[in-house]
Amino acid sequence: MKKIINPWIGTEGYNCFGCAPDNEWGVKMEFYEDGDDIVSYWQPDGRFQGWHNTLHGGIQATLLDEICGWVIIRKLQTAGVTSRMDTRYKKPVYTTDKRITLRAHITEQRRNIVTVEASLYNEAVERKFVRSKQEVKDKKLADMTKRTVLSVLAATYDKEKFIAMLKAKGIDTILRYTEEGRIYGATFIDHRTGCVLNGSRMGKELSANALQEHFTLPYAGQPPIPLSIPLETGEEQHGQTAPDYENTVGGVGLLSPEGPAVDAEEEAFIRAMQRKKKKKKRKGLGM
Repeated sequence: MKKIINPWIGTEGYNCFGCAPDNEWGVKMEFYEDGDDIVSYWQPDGRFQGWHNTLHGGIQATLLDEICGWVIIRKLQTAGVTSRMDTRYKKPVYTTDKRITLRAHITEQRRNIVTVEASLYNEAVERKFVRSKQEVKDKKLADMTKRTVLSVLAATYDKEKFIAMLKAKGIDTILRYTEEGRIYGATFIDHRTGCVLNGSRMGKELSANALQEHFTLPYAGQPPIPLSIPLETGEEQHGQTAPDYENTVGGVGLLSPEGPAVDAEEEAFIRAMQRKKKKKKRKGLGM
């Protein structure tokens, strides 16, 4: 895990309520990169309470909105604004908690519309999350789930059959849809290993966009057809495969948040942000 250097520190007029360190009324968030996730650790303050010793819901929404904005900044190297935000409050968050953790990652991108999923929880849940993540990594349990899901996906273009086939193998599938009926998230619950995994984290071939295309192509619902292309005699055939490209930045690991103050990657990030001529507010494009 690596700390993200705030490229706007020292900029004249920079006084963001969410992340400016010198805003005495702000929440002064800092951010770290952990693989696909952007992470923030924040200490609750009694100034931001709603009910007695309870963190105000509006402040919780602000924290979530801010970290979503930093997902866009860091992962896509641009700025954006929030067009829609859906928030579910499951349990109270207390101002007496020593620390709360926020995590956010991109679940879908369609042109200039990006869906970001974010969570906020206390230290007890964070410890459980880290322990579970390490267990999955050590035992390579996610690989087992991924192989099963991909094998079933290759066998059918029918969504309902896909779900039924996985269920027969001990994996429940939860697909989340937009109001327009598009898939924007997929979760696989593998009862064989006890793992709950997001499709996008298992690979881009299981992301929401990939699944949406797989199940809505003209041949959706039909069995896969093997494709063979005969070579014409007398002509030399040339083929070229475009390399996979993933626009992500940063290191992956379970190290402590502390790291070098600035490295080459951070310097590149700072330069990219400072080159932006339009000084738009840093906000995510939805949750």
